[in-house]
Amino acid sequence: MASRIPEDVVRYASAERGRAIKLMFRILDDDVVMGWCVQEPSKLGGGWLFSHFGGDFKPANWVQGIVTEKGWYLDRRTGQRVETNTGH
Repeated sequence: MASRIPEDVVRYASAERGRAIKLMFRILDDDVVMGWCVQEPSKLGGGWLFSHFGGDFKPANWVQGIVTEKGWYLDRRTGQRVETNTGH
């Protein structure tokens, strides 16, 4: 599993104290998909920042109940990236 995460993402996560690689899994009827991102504390205080998304999906970004950025997942049958409003 760790071999799927690009080395530059691992280096970025390791470069500063407080950063971590967040692993995300979705269990589907016929598959398990994996995604990742780097989680780090906000420099403005409180909360987290997420960056360097990768893998089989990226969750949509929601702010106060509104989708501000669509997420996506890779359709394993077609290999196409499909946009979605699915959150974390």
